Amino acid sequence: MRYDQTYDHVLDLQETAYLSGMATRGVRVYAGGDLYASGVISDGVVVDVGGRASLSGLLSGPSVVRGVLDVSGKVDGPIRIEEDGMVIFAVGCMWNGRILQPDGRWATPTEPVTVMIDDSTPRYRMDAGGELTLL
Repeated sequence: MRYDQTYDHVLDLQETAYLSGMATRGVRVYAGGDLYASGVISDGVVVDVGGRASLSGLLSGPSVVRGVLDVSGKVDGPIRIEEDGMVIFAVGCMWNGRILQPDGRWATPTEPVTVMIDDSTPRYRMDAGGELTLL
């Protein structure tokens, strides 16, 4: 399913979905759901066990991850990892105003950032304690 407009309610997803529009009340990805978001999500995302969200757009607000969250865009807000949740950050993505460096450090950019992120871009897995491990 494609979502290319502005939605002012929580999007509850149990199937594969593509968001290029805006979800102003957040998104919940249930088991079996796959979200590919290049648009804007406000009020955070909840990814349940068995769900997956790949975000190349903007995510703002608090998020809870019990499934898999793969970030290659920009996140503004806290991310809580629960159960066996997995958060993956691509080098060059931004989280709370900091950009992920190739060595796994978060750095504050001193000038505007333009980064091309694709499937070959190195990625780091973040554990519940905030530690990053290169995948």
